[in-house]
Amino acid sequence: MTAPMPAPKRWAAVLAALLGLALTVVGAWFAAVVGPSGTVSFSATSSDPVLVPASVLNRVAEPVTVHVDGSGSQPVWMGVGADADATAVVGSATHQLAVGAAFPERQLQLEGSGTGLLADPRGLDVWAATFGSDKSATTVLEQNAAPQAVLVVPPTGEAASVTVSFSRRAWFYQSLTLLVVGLVVLSFAAGVLIAHRRRAEQEAAV
Repeated sequence: MTAPMPAPKRWAAVLAALLGLALTVVGAWFAAVVGPSGTVSFSATSSDPVLVPASVLNRVAEPVTVHVDGSGSQPVWMGVGADADATAVVGSATHQLAVGAAFPERQLQLEGSGTGLLADPRGLDVWAATFGSDKSATTVLEQNAAPQAVLVVPPTGEAASVTVSFSRRAWFYQSLTLLVVGLVVLSFAAGVLIAHRRRAEQEAAV
C-alpha cells in the first residue's frame, strides 16, 4: 500500500502551488499593464499649474512621454526647459509639484505649494519647446538633455490632465519570465499533489 504523503511534504507542495499561482497572476497582470512596448503611464488632474521636475522625468534611461489634455475648449500651455529654469519661473507661485508616481494605482502624485498667481511664462526665453495652440499636447523627452522639467498651465477656470509615460521594453519580458516561472512551479506542485492522490485512490480501490 502506498504510504500517505508526509504532512511537511504535502504542505510544501501546497505552498509551492500557491506561490506558482501568485507568480502567474502577477506576471500576467503586469504584462497586460505594460504591453509589448513596456509602457507604464501615470496621470493626475489639476486646475493649478503643474511642474513635473527632473526627479520624475529623468529617473529612467529611456525617453519619457508627457501628454496633457484640457478639460474645456481652451488651449493648454506646456513648456519644456531646464529643471533649474522651470523651477525659477514657478518660484513661490501657487502650483502643483509632481513628487512621484504611485504604482499600481498609476497616479502621478502631486503636492500643492506656493501662494499667488503664476506670471505668464509664455514669452520667456528659457523654454526649449512650448505648446499652446490646442487643448492637448504631447512631447517626448530624451534623457541626453537631462535635467529637464515640464510646466503645464491650464486655462483659467479649467483643469488639465497630465500623463507621464515611462517605457522600458525589458519590463514586458520580465513580466513574461515571471509568468512562465509561475506556471512551471504551479504545474510541478499540482502534479505532485495530483499524482499522489491518484496513487492513494488506486490503492484504496484494490
